Amino acid sequence: MTFRHLEELVVTRTGLQVRDRDREAFCGFVESRMKVLRLAHPEAYHQLLASDGNGNSSEWEQLVSALANNESYFFRDSGQFSLLKYHLLPELIAQNRQRGTLRLWSAGCSTGEEPYSLAILIDQLLPRKEDHWEVQILGTDIDGEALQRAREGVFGKWSFRAMPPDIQRNYFHPRRDVWEVDNRIRKMVTFRLGNLLSDPFPNRTLGICDMDLILCRNVFIYFDRGAVTEVVRKL
Repeated sequence: MTFRHLEELVVTRTGLQVRDRDREAFCGFVESRMKVLRLAHPEAYHQLLASDGNGNSSEWEQLVSALANNESYFFRDSGQFSLLKYHLLPELIAQNRQRGTLRLWSAGCSTGEEPYSLAILIDQLLPRKEDHWEVQILGTDIDGEALQRAREGVFGKWSFRAMPPDIQRNYFHPRRDVWEVDNRIRKMVTFRLGNLLSDPFPNRTLGICDMDLILCRNVFIYFDRGAVTEVVRKL
């Protein structure tokens, strides 16, 4: 058995592919974990991972954190957010005005910049007098460490490189060299651990159902083609 078999297992369980430029780092991570776990061969590490049918073990968590690309920032992809601000979200608000609810899902939210960006747009588009609206924005990700950072809602300057300074001042509070998201925006967003490939959808128990909008573009960049096809079908 080679490291290729481990890569295939990762794709099967998570959809994440090990890109050529990341292969050396992936092999280095596996070797370091084998030393910690006192495993002599990659086969033993493969067996350890494969024995966890749900992929929820602490070892899987560490592996996913090592593989996941948490490159994210507010209003990433100006074209996408322009489409959301001027077309898609106004249309959804108009369609849902009678019942006064919006349900949005950032599937693969990383450290939270995308769902918080959605919350800011909604705050800008809904007049304050229409405070009867119930807005639910769900952010899910397979990386528990990234989700913890998202829940904290504290970001460094690199996350704001595409955000106009006036929006940053209106929706974040400075804390020395970092900025904390305003509580009004924080209340609109819920974060939950999730595996897009292996988790069943819809899932009414977890509230992952009846979504008005799903954003998943930036996740598919890192997925194997077969995983993209399967996840799109489920979404």
